[in-house]
Amino acid sequence: NPHAATATPAPVALTTPRCYPSTEGGLWCLLTASNRSSEGVENLSVLFRMAAANAASQSEQTASPLLDLLLPQASLPLAAYFPPPVPLDYSVEA
Repeated sequence: NPHAATATPAPVALTTPRCYPSTEGGLWCLLTASNRSSEGVENLSVLFRMAAANAASQSEQTASPLLDLLLPQASLPLAAYFPPPVPLDYSVEA
C-alpha cells in the first residue's frame, strides 16, 4: 500500500517500566512518556519487552496512551499487561 503509515522515532523520553503482579498471575507494567520537544507527537506507541532471566522465553506487548496527542513539554502514562504465566525471574524494558 503506497499510503501506509511508517513508524518514525520521536524525541520522547520514557521512564523505566515499573511492574506489578496481578491476582491472576499476570503482570502490569507502567511507564511515563514525556515529550520534551516543541512539537506535539501523534499516534505514540511503546513496545514493552519481557524476558526471562534464563533467556528461555520472551514476550512483547505494544501500548498506546488513551490520548492520541502528546503535547509539547507534556507527559502521559502507558500500561501493558503480560498474561500468565510470568517467569519467576524476569526483566522488562521499553
